[in-house]
Amino acid sequence: MKTHFKVTHSGNLFIGEKEINCAVLENGQRIITQSSIYKVFGKTRRGSQRDEKTVLPNFVTSKNLLAFIDTDTKKTFEEVEYLTKTGKTATGYKAEVIPCICDIIIEAHNRGALNQSQQVLYEQSMILLRALAKVGITALIDEATGFQNDRQAQELQNLLVKFIGEDLLKWQKRFPNQFYKEMFRLHKWDYDPNSTKRPGYAGAFTMKYVYDLFPKKVMEIIKRENPKTISNNHLYRHHQFLSVDIGIPELDRHISKLLGVMALSDDVEDFEKKFKKAFAIELERIKEEKTTKK
Repeated sequence: MKTHFKVTHSGNLFIGEKEINCAVLENGQRIITQSSIYKVFGKTRRGSQRDEKTVLPNFVTSKNLLAFIDTDTKKTFEEVEYLTKTGKTATGYKAEVIPCICDIIIEAHNRGALNQSQQVLYEQSMILLRALAKVGITALIDEATGFQNDRQAQELQNLLVKFIGEDLLKWQKRFPNQFYKEMFRLHKWDYDPNSTKRPGYAGAFTMKYVYDLFPKKVMEIIKRENPKTISNNHLYRHHQFLSVDIGIPELDRHISKLLGVMALSDDVEDFEKKFKKAFAIELERIKEEKTTKK
């Protein structure tokens, strides 16, 4: 007969704005309800891939993601049957399933296997994994020093919320649609507001008129941390390496000013002239930096 361990502690974990039902069983196992997994990744629960022991959430059952779920990984998705405090039988997942799903999605992204509609899963996974890692090291230090006995119950929870907020800000869209609309207009390209596809030159345009005007030392660090891949693309967006308190606000101000210049220009040639006038101070600084280097 299968042993069902009873819940000794239960509560709600807040990851961003999502409330997750979790519990600790009498054997020490940490569990999360199945419906909560869908909440974490912003998905609707509808169907799953089930075998004798495991239940895969529907959003990881597409062929391109199944390729990254081996036998050992699949064991993480084994259902856990347990007894609630009222004695009812319930099912859930081991807590490790959240970072496990994140790893699957991130690995798929790094191999270029994700489709466009799955990119939001990748961004969510990066936010979760980074936040959990930051809180994890805090918990380890607390345990090693004995501080966990003095720590208030919600302290780690508050820390998790803080890190989620900081990382989420880095993943938010920083270049508004208007930026691309004006870029396309100046170059006389056809603009489709519903498409995320950009001409290859769009990246070069952004580098020249945005990031190349940032302090040289800042961009050297960003380029070192975010090098190009074999396919000549960057794994991350440059703005994700900017600081929340200084870098991001400075980028927003620059884009706002640049948008004004773009809107007042008739074509690329006209924009180039107005750009040099509007950003004369920044361009002079860059010139001085190059002269100093020589």
